[in-house]
Amino acid sequence: MLATFFEWTIHPGREDEFVSTWGEGTKLLLKEGSLGSALFRAGNGRFSALARWPNAVTRDAAFECLRDHKTFARMHECVTETHRRDDAEEISNMWRVA
Repeated sequence: MLATFFEWTIHPGREDEFVSTWGEGTKLLLKEGSLGSALFRAGNGRFSALARWPNAVTRDAAFECLRDHKTFARMHECVTETHRRDDAEEISNMWRVA
């Protein structure tokens, strides 16, 4: 299992648009093999996401397939700065489904 972590600063006033397009994009990625994602907002106002993938090959193919999709273009227009995009291999999973 591969986890990809993202962190962004969003243009003021475009937070709702970012959240909406992030959700639309996540639904598109689910159809391409994503195992889902969660979006968070920190106290400093930055948005973070944790996306889960079976492996990097699946993730990279999904991103390439949807690279020019209008949803992701709109999402990226909301971003002023990307602070982080890191991958990590899952060692242990003790998530509890709410």
